[in-house]
Amino acid sequence: MAFKDAKTEFERRYLIHLMEITEGNVSQAAKLAGKYRADLYELLKKHDLDPEGFRGSSWKGILHSSIASARLCSGNPSAQNLKI
Repeated sequence: MAFKDAKTEFERRYLIHLMEITEGNVSQAAKLAGKYRADLYELLKKHDLDPEGFRGSSWKGILHSSIASARLCSGNPSAQNLKI
């Protein structure tokens, strides 16, 4: 697999994971990723991902543990203060 293809695949999977754990909440996903919300929207558009499709999913239990893990592992202060 070429580097460019691997990077694109990683980026897409990362975005899907962010959307799943935040249930499509782009603001929360941007905070976790350390990106501007507008930039995250551009990436989602690039990968043809619609945040609406991730809303109302059954990820609530996993969401809390994932956010807690992100807070512990992140040096990003905004992730430390993320409200769910």
